[in-house]
Amino acid sequence: MIFQVVFAMVILELSIVLLAAATSCVLLLRWDKRMLQRILAPTQKISNPAWKQLSLRFILVILLAAAAVFFSRAIAHDQYLDALAEAPLWAALLLVLSEELFFRVTVRESLLGFAGQALAYALIVAWPFSANFGAYISNVLFLLFTGIICAFLFRRFGFAASLSFRIATLAVFFLGSVSGSIIIDLLLLLTPFVWLATERKTLSESVSFLGLSKMPALKLISDCAWLLIVSMLLVALVGVVVSHFGFADEGQVAKVINTQGAVALFLAVTFGPLAEELFFRGLLSRKYGILASSVAFGLAHYFYGSVVEVAGAISIGLLFSWYVRRTGNLVAPVFVHCTYNALSMAVMLFFVA
Repeated sequence: MIFQVVFAMVILELSIVLLAAATSCVLLLRWDKRMLQRILAPTQKISNPAWKQLSLRFILVILLAAAAVFFSRAIAHDQYLDALAEAPLWAALLLVLSEELFFRVTVRESLLGFAGQALAYALIVAWPFSANFGAYISNVLFLLFTGIICAFLFRRFGFAASLSFRIATLAVFFLGSVSGSIIIDLLLLLTPFVWLATERKTLSESVSFLGLSKMPALKLISDCAWLLIVSMLLVALVGVVVSHFGFADEGQVAKVINTQGAVALFLAVTFGPLAEELFFRGLLSRKYGILASSVAFGLAHYFYGSVVEVAGAISIGLLFSWYVRRTGNLVAPVFVHCTYNALSMAVMLFFVA
């Protein structure tokens, strides 16, 4: 409770200062309504038809928010987001709004340049949230990363996009505090749509390209059945071969699974498989081939610390990629992936452990 009050006071004081500075600039420069509308509007015309879709711009904002939270946790290790999370929600939203009004609207890119605007934002805002020099550097690093994204979104899509990104970053951070796997799943899930949007594909065209199309019920059931059976046999065979060479380390997988919370386990049999299939099979296998996407899928499972797990994931990746390339449909692999994960975790939790 004490920390919440302290953070709320710091955030409130900084918000008041930034709002006062922004208001003073507006009054001194005598900006009228037309001038404000011109400043808040995008400074670049959207030539790519894909980005004219609000749904794709929303996906881009959420993806960048997930990237910012991942950068915060994996690289910067800042205290800025922690402070906002500890403060009341109204105070955090007020600070976000005041920062965007001052640094994006008042301290415009034309005054300091793209990098200068982001750097000024990072150097000024980081200070109140830093207990020492090391914390200050960490906060500057994260805020510089965030400031560059905000400057890009403001230039490209306007004030609403940069403000939405800041709010989305808070939302993703709160979700990530429940389970860190949510952040990874969001990155995998949304990257294919943003990637294809840069190639001028609309959302419906991206969905079709990724293989998310309807299948007859009987064919879906039969394909799921044989894919699941072949997957289990293939993984068992690969496990025997790898263990023969002295890598019988599947117990590591059980140890990792037993450390996961209920939310992470639920995501592993629902949201996670969908995200992985969209990224590795829907996108990478079509762009870089079956082998490259399967190896990447296998290496992504190295966090379990098991060679058997990596080899098994590569074998499943080869099977699923071959199926998607042959049929052009991703629905069956998604269902099989969910089922396979559920069965594997049940075995690990109740038998291997």
